[in-house]
Amino acid sequence: MYPFDEHSLETMISLIGPSVYRLAFSLCKNKYDADDVYQEVFIAYLRNKPSFVNEHHARGWFFKVCHNACKKLWRNPFYKKTESFDESFYQVDTTERADYKPLYRALSQLSLNYRVVIHLFYFEEYSTLEISEILNVNDSTIRTRLSRARQQLKEILGSDVDV
Repeated sequence: MYPFDEHSLETMISLIGPSVYRLAFSLCKNKYDADDVYQEVFIAYLRNKPSFVNEHHARGWFFKVCHNACKKLWRNPFYKKTESFDESFYQVDTTERADYKPLYRALSQLSLNYRVVIHLFYFEEYSTLEISEILNVNDSTIRTRLSRARQQLKEILGSDVDV
């Protein structure tokens, strides 16, 4: 077993918390929903008291719970009747904003399934097999989603960009 137990919430937050928050923010696209999801993930950790084989296993568990918490949020009737204020672009430093603007707009145009796969593959550096385990989807489906997401990004950003 990995040296994390049910009493080490602070350890889990310090090691895995930033990655969980980045995923939640990437999926929710606003700070307030990401905060709620982040809190739900660590409450689930306290409730379930899972044991992990290694840090990689722990990260996968947390990402899966994060993804499920986001889906639960989106099923809420209140969430369906409100329009989200997409603030993530405005949290980028103003000097970098011009550089990231085309990429940010392109990523925000992707569907949720594609955004999740892109985030886990490029930002969290998971393999397609690991992503398939986290999302409980076939590995071939993940590879297809990743390929389609790249193609859509290429179309959105222009053909001169190598994705």
